[in-house]
Amino acid sequence: MTQFNSINLIVPKSKHVSASILWHPPLGILSLATYIKEHTPEVKIGVFNEEVLPLPSNAFDAEIIGINTQISNYERCLELAKKAKENNCLVVFGGAFATCMAEKILENRDFVDAIVIGDGEIAFNEIINGKLFSKINNLVYRDGSKILINKQIPVDPNSIPFPDRSFIDLNVYFKNFRKFYPNSQFKRPTTFYSQKGCIWHEKTGGCIFCGRIGKYRTIKPKKFWKEIKYLEKTYKIDYAFDKQILSLK
Repeated sequence: MTQFNSINLIVPKSKHVSASILWHPPLGILSLATYIKEHTPEVKIGVFNEEVLPLPSNAFDAEIIGINTQISNYERCLELAKKAKENNCLVVFGGAFATCMAEKILENRDFVDAIVIGDGEIAFNEIINGKLFSKINNLVYRDGSKILINKQIPVDPNSIPFPDRSFIDLNVYFKNFRKFYPNSQFKRPTTFYSQKGCIWHEKTGGCIFCGRIGKYRTIKPKKFWKEIKYLEKTYKIDYAFDKQILSLK
């Protein structure tokens, strides 16, 4: 396969948008973008969060469109995937919903080319570099009329860089927080994660209402504090919220 030169990563708008979504940066796709930037720096990368800002006119001006799926935004995911395919883009789904429903999605949506299940940093980078789908872990794809599921391997969060927030404008997220919490003592909050996966999911298969899946992994203290210090120094954050704190059960 040929190497691709551009990728746009999109978080589609949900049907029901909570206040927290509007001030939480999309760490998942930021992590993908950061990993790609580090390992394939010549590729043009766009990151768009439709929960916060409307999609720009160039949202589909890329060879690959990666779409983050959740239950609450799935209908919008399909709309965007169709538009992307009309623009002759390679359409790749990721996220919690697509991970759980990968086979069904590919059976019924011919405008979706492949689905990254679980951790996507390495898989997306290998897609961009033209690696054969059959050789990419964490990928579900079509081979003719067959749907094939490759081996799923969790990524060690200590082996990848922490999300680069420069792909987005954090000031938009700070503004949203202040809008919904005008009396808060904090003015420049943001999020991070100190762990991935869920111990409860490993033990029992997880909760029926939750999309947190995969082997439980933690970030080492040195890396954890390096990110917090970076966020404070670079963006003057005054509050940091761990998005994965509920993984411990």
